[in-house]
Amino acid sequence: MGSQSTKTEQQPTPTPLVIAIDVGSYASGCALLYYTDYEKNRLNPHIYVNKEWGGDHGMESSKTQTALLIKEKNNPTNDLFGQKAIKTYSDYHHAQHKRWRFFQRFKMQLLNQQRSIDFATQLEDSDGRHLPAIIVFSRFIKSIKDYVLKRVTSSGSVVDVKRIKWVITVPAIWPDRAKSLMRLAAQKSDIPGANVVIAIEPECAAIHAIRSVSAGTHHSKTTPSFASPGSVFMIVDMGGGTVDILLLEVINELHRMKQVQAPVGGPWGGNYVDDLFFEILKKVVGEDVFSKFQAENPTEFLDLQREFEYEKRTVKHSTEPEPEPFSLKIPGGLLHLWTDSKKQRITEIVRNITVLGGNLDWNASRLVFPPEIMWGIFKKATDETIKCIKKYIKQAGSIKIKAILVVGGFSCSGYVIPALEEKLSYLHIPIYASEWDGDGDLAVLKGAALFGHDEHSIVSRKLAYTYGLSCIKTFDISTHSQQHTFEHEGKTLANAVFQKIVTRGQIVKSNQWIDANVYYPNDGADKITIYVHASSEDNPIHVTEESCWCVGMFEVDCSSSSQNIREREVRVSMQFGGTEIAVKAQHIASGKCTESKLLLP
Repeated sequence: MGSQSTKTEQQPTPTPLVIAIDVGSYASGCALLYYTDYEKNRLNPHIYVNKEWGGDHGMESSKTQTALLIKEKNNPTNDLFGQKAIKTYSDYHHAQHKRWRFFQRFKMQLLNQQRSIDFATQLEDSDGRHLPAIIVFSRFIKSIKDYVLKRVTSSGSVVDVKRIKWVITVPAIWPDRAKSLMRLAAQKSDIPGANVVIAIEPECAAIHAIRSVSAGTHHSKTTPSFASPGSVFMIVDMGGGTVDILLLEVINELHRMKQVQAPVGGPWGGNYVDDLFFEILKKVVGEDVFSKFQAENPTEFLDLQREFEYEKRTVKHSTEPEPEPFSLKIPGGLLHLWTDSKKQRITEIVRNITVLGGNLDWNASRLVFPPEIMWGIFKKATDETIKCIKKYIKQAGSIKIKAILVVGGFSCSGYVIPALEEKLSYLHIPIYASEWDGDGDLAVLKGAALFGHDEHSIVSRKLAYTYGLSCIKTFDISTHSQQHTFEHEGKTLANAVFQKIVTRGQIVKSNQWIDANVYYPNDGADKITIYVHASSEDNPIHVTEESCWCVGMFEVDCSSSSQNIREREVRVSMQFGGTEIAVKAQHIASGKCTESKLLLP
């Protein structure tokens, strides 16, 4: 394992403006925090949250749906995003479908591809066609960026655009490659790489929550007591796509925190409920009927999705008194196809349908489901989260957890919090719902804006994986695999050896540089390409093992006028305690030092 050192970082020049962009699975938003406002009140500064997205169906206007309409493949200036993209696509889909590319809820497609993400990774549009993920994400980020900058300019603010810091949020459970892709997407949207910061969503929520509690601006019925130094609390960020679970400890009065355990989670957000419900609906009306409806009535299908997104928030937990059935308005196009396929009236069709032991009903153009059906759907989603929380707490051992903070859009459902309280009551840990500013859906976004002004709010993190480099070593018959041996200048060497730098479970400081290796370039080589690997095991031997995967690469500049190999020697050190893996290369002879973030392989 490499030697370790922690250097005191010089305080950077404050950025005049931080703009945070939260690209969510269902909805996205942005927040602005000027340094002048942050300096006046670091606990509770005025954070400008854009509320001009044009929401409908009673949905919050503080976010817009994560949707992108690409009208021309090579002309991003005509792209539409959010609600406007959905409406335009719906109104003109049939006339323009061959040229237009419509993407919605595309974020989760990255999670599904996990360790294989690269420049060629594709995302699927609404018509089953594909575009590289880097194009879709960069065009979406650029659309929001350009929109926000217009609003900043029109407000009369005088800001040097080149000094704006852009914070892009990602789930805690996202792989390193996905973080690299988001950074590259931001850069391709015309944001300088030095101005891009990747932030971890549950960490941002914690930053906002801690400061809100300390400032006394929380909206909970009782005063939380987890903001004092030494307190350990859990953040459960329940978004549209993922659920992130993270244990943090407050370490001082400056609201600095450290990770107590590496984050965990899974794809159990609000979209999980959507998927389960629409699978049931497809079976009710028939797979063929529903597929035809989607193809022939894209506008009505999008309306149906929005209707369900709104209505599902009204579902209460089974312990609530006087439970009401769940009803959903069925679009005319679907109703026509359904009745036509059955050659019956809708009331006759519904009368004979039983779902999960419950009978459906029809009332005023609405399909009515017994409450037990929706309870079953929500239970499947929340049970996964509860199971993960229980395991996570068990792994924490004797650590006293003072509170569980639940944030994110999915937590706003009337079912979720009572379900957590019921199943976790034996722990005797207070559960605080989205109460930090009366709008828990914005906790991540506001925290990201704060993080942009204080990137060391999280002083250390606990590694989920073991990291190392691929290298060549002298063959050791007791350790190395025979299939990786080769001969060179009379020596037997082993290739693809996992040279470990840090081990999973290790605590690393956010500003800690760890020596990785010293490299001597081949004759005439101006650069060296080095690949970084991760493993779910403590001590992997070769990078080709099943537990290992490549997380990225970096290039080391070895150019020099000297032909002496010793004078071209480069020392490489790495940083694992930040939100991204960083690399520093130093020429031994000249002292010249360069830093960069991990790149996609």
